[in-house]
Amino acid sequence: MTSKHVRYANGLHLDRRGPLFIAGGNFRLRNRALWRKLVSLVERSRPEVAVIPIASANPLKSGEKIASHLAKFGLSAFVVPLSSTIGGGTEQSQGIYIADRIRNAGCVYFTGGRQARITGELLTTEGRPSPTLQAIYDCWSTGGVIAGSSAGAAIMGHYMFKLPAPPIEILLGGVRLGTDVDAGLGFLDPSWIVDQHFLQRGRLARLIATMAELDCQSGVGVDENTAVVVHKDEMTVSGETGAVILNLSTGFQDQSGPGFCYRGASLSFISEGDTYLMNRKTISPAPGKTLSGPDKEISKTIKHCGDIFAPGTVLNCLNAVTFEGNVESLATAQSKDSDQDQYGRQSFVFRFYRDPQKTLWYSDGDRHLFHDIRLDVYRGAL
Repeated sequence: MTSKHVRYANGLHLDRRGPLFIAGGNFRLRNRALWRKLVSLVERSRPEVAVIPIASANPLKSGEKIASHLAKFGLSAFVVPLSSTIGGGTEQSQGIYIADRIRNAGCVYFTGGRQARITGELLTTEGRPSPTLQAIYDCWSTGGVIAGSSAGAAIMGHYMFKLPAPPIEILLGGVRLGTDVDAGLGFLDPSWIVDQHFLQRGRLARLIATMAELDCQSGVGVDENTAVVVHKDEMTVSGETGAVILNLSTGFQDQSGPGFCYRGASLSFISEGDTYLMNRKTISPAPGKTLSGPDKEISKTIKHCGDIFAPGTVLNCLNAVTFEGNVESLATAQSKDSDQDQYGRQSFVFRFYRDPQKTLWYSDGDRHLFHDIRLDVYRGAL
């Protein structure tokens, strides 16, 4: 795996770079509020959007669908012909015209699909940017928005999930560089990695194990029909559910035994309107959300929340150690029956608990914010 292209993104003028709009997948066209949020980020003086649909199995259809939808919000969008599967020829035959048009656009939007198709088209085998990718960097460096959903979110980091193995396999055997993870396009700071469809598909296990393997201190898992907007030091949520933020700088990896083990990671969850300050690792709640904790008293009860891969488990675990007052909450990751021939029956425990000095939680009655919940992951069973 190579990430030589990273220096091209890092070399841009930091104070002029545009926002990143990172949607966690299943970005529904009927979610007009979230689309309006994206549109509001685009400078009125450059209202054209370059749609890059190469991740999709049907790029032309996917690209035209997004372009048509953006037109309803007053933006002019064009589909970038990166592949011979799109009418108009290859990237090379379009060359200078396409690159100039991207460079002058107000937004570049990557559709969902398979993220390896994006990097396969935009990076050379040496990991250097193609002319099209350099034009995208140029657009961003002058205030253009870089947006993407699902696969288009995964490529935002310097590393990305490529064709990852099942999470239990990553917990047991580690990360395969070049297969489970590979080089992304490097829009985010190198200390960050992105995962998508996060709560709906139960991806906490693979994110924390991958971060530890890559020595990546910060990770964000964006849920479906939800986006985080990243601009300078701020990461703000818009959409249906929220985003999980992992910070490994508070803990350590225990390598004394077999399989993955991490102690003392910090986990936060932010929802609509909340902002995470990325450098300071602090939070700014949305207007209307009031401080609900910490409570002075913590019960001695332990709540078992079930399968860590199930959609609602992570939020149930966070709620259990905050609003419900349990001393800790536990979830498990277990290998499936079909895995037993390869692994035997294996299990990992995810233990959530408060830091008495730092854990905070807020609510407006409907949406919550949890900050600095601690997390241990270790091999074992309940």
